[in-house]
Amino acid sequence: MLRWILLIVASIGLSACGRQVSITEPSDTVVVPSTEEEQAVPTTVVEPSTEPALILVEPVQPSPEPEPEPEPEPSQVSDPEPDVDPTPDPESNPDTSPSVSEVSVALDRPNLLDATAGIGELTPVLQGSDGEFIRMDCCDSQGNYTAVLPLNQQEQWEGKILWRASIGIEPVVVLEADVFVRGPITESVDITPESYNLDVDSDGDGVTNITELVLGTNPNNMSDASADFLSASVRIPRVPTNQVPVIDGRAGNYVPNTTQFMGEWENAVHVDVNGDRLSVGNLMFTATGDDTPAENHHWLALHDGTWLYLLIVVDDAGEHHFDSQEIRKPWRDDSIELFVDGDNSQSAQYDGVDDFSMHVVLLDAMDGGSNSSTSADPKVYQSVNSVPLPAGLVFATGPLNGPTAPAEYASNGVRQDIYEIAIRISDLNIELGRTFGFEVQIDDDDDAGDRDAKWGWRHPIGVDSDNDFTWRDPSYMGRAVLLP
Repeated sequence: MLRWILLIVASIGLSACGRQVSITEPSDTVVVPSTEEEQAVPTTVVEPSTEPALILVEPVQPSPEPEPEPEPEPSQVSDPEPDVDPTPDPESNPDTSPSVSEVSVALDRPNLLDATAGIGELTPVLQGSDGEFIRMDCCDSQGNYTAVLPLNQQEQWEGKILWRASIGIEPVVVLEADVFVRGPITESVDITPESYNLDVDSDGDGVTNITELVLGTNPNNMSDASADFLSASVRIPRVPTNQVPVIDGRAGNYVPNTTQFMGEWENAVHVDVNGDRLSVGNLMFTATGDDTPAENHHWLALHDGTWLYLLIVVDDAGEHHFDSQEIRKPWRDDSIELFVDGDNSQSAQYDGVDDFSMHVVLLDAMDGGSNSSTSADPKVYQSVNSVPLPAGLVFATGPLNGPTAPAEYASNGVRQDIYEIAIRISDLNIELGRTFGFEVQIDDDDDAGDRDAKWGWRHPIGVDSDNDFTWRDPSYMGRAVLLP
């Protein structure tokens, strides 16, 4: 008997999902007078899918039953032959077995493509596990790219989504993601990938294809790599806006036996291009005479294209002080210093354009308490040489709110202090893919007097308080870049 097979082809869309995080922008003003030393100047802190199509498949005529063979004469009986099934097993020869069904899929543009200036026009294509390409047509009623995928005998399809740019004759892959579809299907199928791989580097020059498009260099030409981009020792990753951390002074915990964070900071960069931890471990000077840089100070960073997020971890012994009578000299108390040179001008003097220098104090008052940009009196100070601090600046401290570091990192055994900071990127005059100057330094006060020690990330190691240059010379900053 002949049988018709009816297949339903469904379209679906691809979209990202996740939690949404917003940034609250405070608007309080701190007024602080200046002195002749490295001075703190007040700043204003402002917080920052279609109808299914029917496909008729030609009926398959079953093979006729074979005629029975006559029983052999006794003299003709030989060794018995093994039974042979006249119907071939499709799984025994999968390469020649025809597809049993098809499925239609739809794909929308990743948000990254519309949120990154300079990336240009990209088009998607599907590539099966056999290397064959399947064209995606633009576009359905919802603006999605569509294609029809052939399912194999196991009713599945495996391959990749490739978003490509046209550079010369050969297309260049900019984003890619694995895809797996299982059938048979009677309704829409979700093929949303876990994430796109942004690290495709066709010419192997150390600069990803997406970054080269933003910088205007050729992803197929190894000799035109951006010297500016390659000069950055830290490449800060970009995450979707629904994966950014909450600035609340609570950073979470480490992956066991490491100093890599889990949770909302797990996607932040914590090592440089050489794989070395971003340690704020260069002891610039100490008042105690102990010059062993054993503390587990380090920093992490990520961004979402609009905000730069920073986490500074301080491995203190728990001796915290804030001397209210010395608010003009915040470096004398437990605090951090941040330095940014937005255009990486590397001048020996602050240029009055985009060279920033600021202090964030750990405690809110002499008797303790967390410091925050949302408090009535936020403790953040502009250094005397700095341009006015960014209007989009959100921060929260967490005394003893950080994780305890593993013993091999020379932790003192107590929970660490943390500083969480978000700064609007445009306020810093930073462009994606362009190197900027950056430095983190830590001031430690253990006795309510002058600071007892100071550490830096890129500042050279020294022996006394004269070894403190970045607040007046921006060329001492390190180099970082925001990945597009």
